[in-house]
Amino acid sequence: MLFRSVLSWMNATDKFVVGTVGRLAEQKNPFFAIDVFKCLLKNVPSVEYWWVGNGPLEERVKTYIEEKKLTKYIKLLGSRNDTVELYQGMDAFFLPSFFEGLPVTGVEAQAMGLSMVVSDTVTREMVYTDLVDYVSLNDTPEAWASRLEIALRKNVKRERRGGEGRGGEGKGIFSNILI
Repeated sequence: MLFRSVLSWMNATDKFVVGTVGRLAEQKNPFFAIDVFKCLLKNVPSVEYWWVGNGPLEERVKTYIEEKKLTKYIKLLGSRNDTVELYQGMDAFFLPSFFEGLPVTGVEAQAMGLSMVVSDTVTREMVYTDLVDYVSLNDTPEAWASRLEIALRKNVKRERRGGEGRGGEGKGIFSNILI
């Protein structure tokens, strides 16, 4: 399967992957995304965050990641031509934008079967599956992290990999986490 090769070349075969595809710009709310991810990491220590895209906030975001001591957990992947392959390595899609038009990345993520956690400012016109969970930007990072954890749990397509290097010995990625 292709997901194994993606996870191999991304050194994430034993990781659970949350991803965002979009510019590193104020609109996409990257600093909040990092705060949410830090909360998620407390409950899911084997998680990694991939941000695909570059933009005007790239240097500030790198500095913020360093300040939060998250460099080993967050990969800023820049602008890429292999986004489809990267989606295949993700377990959930995350889009906490302040505003969006019709986000093509949200449509792509659904097409890849990814559970999604998105801000309630994103248009509902994007939705064509039951994989999309809307969360208010007024909610805390902890509340968002909880919703991301739920998205990770319900992604049946991805959970099948639990015994194949994603948690070891057939236990699955959430074997050590109380439900």
